[in-house]
Amino acid sequence: MPPHAKPLLAAAVLACSLVVPVTHAVKPQQWQHTAEADFEPGVAEGVVITNLGDIKLARQVESLADLPEATSVVHDAVRLGQTVYLAVGPEPRVMAWDGQALSEFAAMDEGQVFALGTSGDRLLVGVSGDTARVVTLDAQGGVAVSVDLPEGVRYVWDIATLPGAGGMVVATGPEGQVFHLTGDGPAVEAMYDAEQANVLSLALSPTADGFPLYAGTDTDGLVYRFSATDEPPYVVYDAAEPEVAAIVVGEDGHVYFGTADAEQARPGRLEEAAEGEAGRPATQPAPADNAGQAPPAPDDLPRVPPSPAPTDQAVDAAASAAPDEANAEDPDNSAEGDDTAEAGPAEPTPGQRDRLRELVRQRLLAARRSGTLQAPAGSGSTAGRSARPAPAAASTGDKSGNAVYRLDPNGFVAEVFRESVIVLDLALVDDQLFVATGTEGQVYRVDPAAGETTTLADLDAEYVTRLLADPGNNDAPLLLTTASPASLDALDANGTASTGTFTSAILDASQVSLWGKMHVTADLPPRAGVKVETRSGNVIDPETAPWSAWQTAAELDGGQDLNPLHPIEIGVVSPPARYFQYRLTLDTDTDSDRPDPPSPVVTRVSQTYITPNQPPRLASLTAAYPDTPTPQPGQPAPPPPTGMNVAWEATDPNADRLAYTLDYRPALVHNDPDAFVTVVEDHPQATYEWQTRQVPDGYYQLRLTASDAPDNPPDMALTATRLSDPVLVDNTPPTIEVNSIADGGKDFTQIKATITDALSPIASVAYAVDSADEYQALLPDDLIADSTSETITINLRGSAERPKVITLRVTDARGNITYHAIPLDRRRNATPGAR
Repeated sequence: MPPHAKPLLAAAVLACSLVVPVTHAVKPQQWQHTAEADFEPGVAEGVVITNLGDIKLARQVESLADLPEATSVVHDAVRLGQTVYLAVGPEPRVMAWDGQALSEFAAMDEGQVFALGTSGDRLLVGVSGDTARVVTLDAQGGVAVSVDLPEGVRYVWDIATLPGAGGMVVATGPEGQVFHLTGDGPAVEAMYDAEQANVLSLALSPTADGFPLYAGTDTDGLVYRFSATDEPPYVVYDAAEPEVAAIVVGEDGHVYFGTADAEQARPGRLEEAAEGEAGRPATQPAPADNAGQAPPAPDDLPRVPPSPAPTDQAVDAAASAAPDEANAEDPDNSAEGDDTAEAGPAEPTPGQRDRLRELVRQRLLAARRSGTLQAPAGSGSTAGRSARPAPAAASTGDKSGNAVYRLDPNGFVAEVFRESVIVLDLALVDDQLFVATGTEGQVYRVDPAAGETTTLADLDAEYVTRLLADPGNNDAPLLLTTASPASLDALDANGTASTGTFTSAILDASQVSLWGKMHVTADLPPRAGVKVETRSGNVIDPETAPWSAWQTAAELDGGQDLNPLHPIEIGVVSPPARYFQYRLTLDTDTDSDRPDPPSPVVTRVSQTYITPNQPPRLASLTAAYPDTPTPQPGQPAPPPPTGMNVAWEATDPNADRLAYTLDYRPALVHNDPDAFVTVVEDHPQATYEWQTRQVPDGYYQLRLTASDAPDNPPDMALTATRLSDPVLVDNTPPTIEVNSIADGGKDFTQIKATITDALSPIASVAYAVDSADEYQALLPDDLIADSTSETITINLRGSAERPKVITLRVTDARGNITYHAIPLDRRRNATPGAR
C-alpha cells in the first residue's frame, strides 16, 4: 500500500464509523459520589473532604519562618504581646518571632526547654535537667529570676500562670509532682504528688479566678481536677490510652483532652473512609437550664486515694541496666578509676537519670522516623513508664489509635475524635476544636455540634507540636509549630483559601458511552462559586494518550439563589468515550469585607451515562441428575430421580434483567438447527428442573438462550446462546436373560445369565437365595463391571438343602435397578425354558 493511501483509508474508516448506528442500552447507569469514601480516591488541591462527604475550601497555611538547620523540634510556644516565643531543640534555646523576623532570644547553658509560660510582661522558661528550674527572663532575654525545683525533679513539662497574683503552677516529672510557685522571688509549694510518673499537661479554666485547673498524666492516662480550695485533686477521667498530652478548656466549661500513645500511631488512617450516606447531626441549642451552669463541685466527684511516697527503684534498675547509653552522654559518669565498678550496679548519677527521663518527652513526640518508641535496652518497660512502678489499677484499654475526649460541665465524657495519630496539642477557636498531631504532621478540625471532622492541613513535617491561638482575636491565624523538620507556620482558622480544586478519580464505564446529565448538590453562599468541568478519553491514563480537553459544563455562584438540598442539573459536553473525569473548582471572595468568607460546599455529585447495548454473557451450562438418596438399612434402594437439574451462569454488561429459553434436541439430529424442542420460555431464574420422563431415553443436547428483552424494546433486545455437552437421559433399568441352569448334584448348582442395558454400563450385580434379606455381590465373568452387556455365573455349593429361588438385583450406572427371580426345579437338571 502506498504511504499516502494509509491516511485516506483511515479517513474512510472513520467516516464509516460515524454513520454506523449504535444501539444503546435503555437503562442508564450512574456514578454517585456522596460519601467520604466516594471522593477520597480523587485529588484535592486547596480543598478538604470531611467525614460527612463534604468538599470545602481548605484553610490557608503560610510558612512564617524557617528555623536554623540545627533546630529539629519546637517543643513549646507562647504569645507575649506582639511577639511569639519558641522553645526549640535539641540545643536549649528560646527563639523570638516579632511578626517579621525570627531571632535568638535566649540560650540555656544546659538541659532542655520543654515548656514556656508568661507572667505579666515577662517570659517564663521551664528548664529540664539535673537541676530543674523555672527561669524568668527580662525583655532582653537575661535571667531576672531563677527558681530551682526540689531535688529529684528533672523535667518541667508545662507551666500555667494563675490570674492576678496567684503565681504559677508547674507540671513535672519523673515523680509526677505539681508545684505552686508564689511571690516575687517565688516560693515553691508542693500541690500534689501523683502516682503517675509525669504530669504532662495543664489547662486553666478561662473563668475569672482561673479554677478549676486540669492536669493530664502519663502511665495511666488520668485527668485530675484541682479546685481553688485546699481540697486534694480528683480524677475526672481515666482514659483508655496511657498519656494525656494536651488539655484545653472552653468558655462554656467543656474540657477537651487528647491522648498520645506513640505505640498506637501508625501510618495511614485508623478506619476506612465512611461509605454511604448516614445523615448528619442537627445542631441543637443548649437547654436553658444548663446555660452558665457551673461544673460539679469537688465533693460531687470521687476522691482519689493519697499517693504513696515516691521511690526511685525502677529508675535505678533501668539506669543500671543501660549504663552505656548514659555514659555516652554524661562525661562525668565514667567508671575509670572506680574501684567499685565490678562490685555491682552503681547508684545512677543525675546524668543517667536525666538521659533516661528525657525519653519520656521522646515518647510524646515519637521516634523521629519510625513512629515507634523503644524502651532502653534491658529496662523491661517502655520509655516514660520506667521511672516508677505502675499502680495495679493502671488502665490499658483495647482501642486503637488515640482520641480526644470531651468532659461536659455535668461530668459526662464523650469521645469526639479518634485516629491513628498522637495528639500533641489542642486549641479552641469559635467552638471549633483544632487538633495538632504526629506522626504524619496533620491538623484536624472537629466540629462537635455537627459531628464533622476535617483534615485542615497535611504538612511536610512529621509532628505538629503546638497550636497557638490569639485569645483576643478569633479571626487571627492559628500559629503552628512543628518538628522533623522544625518550622513556624500560620493556619487561617476562620478564613479559607480563595480557590481550590477537586479532581475526581478516573471513572470507567467499561465501554464507549454517552454522557447524560450531571447533578451537583452544593451550598453556595453569596460571593462563592463552583465551576464544573469534564473530560473524557479511551485510554485509562491521560498521560499516555490524549483525552478531550477540559470543558466547562457549568459555573455556579451564590447569586443564583440555589437550594442547597436540590441537585443542580448540568449538561455534559465531553464526547462519548469509555473513561470520564470531572473537576470542581471552588472559590470565594477573600477580598470582601467579611473577615471569614464562607466556603462553597459540594455535598453530592452524580453522573448519568448510557453504554451501547451489549448481549448477555453465558459462562456455563450444566445438566445433571441429583444424587440418588441412600437407602435405609433393610429397605430396598429407591428409584433414581427423573428430574434433571439444569443450571447456568449468566451476566449482562448493561446490568439488564435477563429471560431464558431452554431447548433440547436428540443427538441423532445434532446437525439440524430446526430439531430443537422448547422446554421452557421466558424463564427468570438461572436454574431449571427438566422432567426427563417426558422424552425417550437417549443422548440429547441442550440449548440455552439468554435475552435482555425485559429491559429493552423488542427491536433492541440482544441474545446469547450456549450449547451443553451431551446429556444422557436413561430412565429404563437393565434386562436379565438366564442362559442356563446346571444341576451338578446334591450340593452344586450353576446359573449363567446375560445382563444388558441400552445406554448405561452395568454398575453392580448381586443375588439373594430364597428371598433372603442380604444380597451377595457378584462380579461379571470378565471380573469388571464396565459395559452395557455383561455375563454372570452363579455357583451354589454345599447347601444342606437345595435352594428353591435365586433373586438377581442389577443396577446400571444411572441408578436404575431391576430384579429377576429364578426358580429352581429340584427334579430336573434344568429349569424349563432355560438354554
